[in-house]
Amino acid sequence: MSELSKRIFVALIGIPFAISVMYVGGVYFNISILFICFLAIGEFIDFLKIYSNNSTKIPIYIGTLSLPLLFSFTQNPKIWGIGIILIFFASVIIGFTFRIFRVVKGSIFDIGSFFTSIIYIGFTFSSLILIRNFNFVLLEGRDFFNYDSFLYQLRFTEDFTWFLITLFAFISVWTCDSAAYFFGRAFGKTKLLPAVSPKKSREGAYAGLVAAILSFTLLNYFFIPEIPLFLSLLCGITVGVFGQIGDLAESMLKRDAEVKDSSALLPGHGGILDRFDSLMFVFPALGFLFLLSAFIG
Repeated sequence: MSELSKRIFVALIGIPFAISVMYVGGVYFNISILFICFLAIGEFIDFLKIYSNNSTKIPIYIGTLSLPLLFSFTQNPKIWGIGIILIFFASVIIGFTFRIFRVVKGSIFDIGSFFTSIIYIGFTFSSLILIRNFNFVLLEGRDFFNYDSFLYQLRFTEDFTWFLITLFAFISVWTCDSAAYFFGRAFGKTKLLPAVSPKKSREGAYAGLVAAILSFTLLNYFFIPEIPLFLSLLCGITVGVFGQIGDLAESMLKRDAEVKDSSALLPGHGGILDRFDSLMFVFPALGFLFLLSAFIG
């Protein structure tokens, strides 16, 4: 089976499954993200092997999964604040305690990798749970946010609305990636960051940005017209900019680890980090935008 056939086969299975899980939401979506996060941690640990085989795997798994677990079991912003502070202090203690009983050499690298995993994987995957469950966040945080915010009006406390927003973010990322790839191949002349990703061009990056803005804005306009135009445009810019930064960030890690793909888990597509690299930067930024909108109206 050719690489293209593998990609199509995996997409035909994966895309309907992903949309179904997004649509159902709730515990099924949260568990799916936790499982994906678990696999992503394993891929990140594999990146570290080029420098060290002594990485403290147990604390990396514990620390990184703690954030998405917190976001899965409560949507109360007040509890999040307390939980994030506790996780931070616990991570410092766990990260250093596990390491002091091992050889001193390489401790800076291992501790740094531990906190990088918590932020790069734990924080980013938590934001997917945040966006999909944002209707519960609004309901739980009535006394915490600005109740006059437009997010409390009309359909923004409905679960289906946030399914659509989550889906639109995925679609916009895919549109951005596709536009950047095909436009870059056809018209790309100026290398974007050759040391990180030799095939990417500035022309492709601009095309991806435009495609992300148009796709997110048009989807919102036709399906969720309650979202103000300026916010739709801002979301589109966020997808186009942060999505491509996420893609380049993972390319940088792979180049440093001297691997082509993060794993061979998805035939024709690579691994979890290969498929979620753009989304991992997009959803935290979108989460910030919507949280800010809930505060200021």
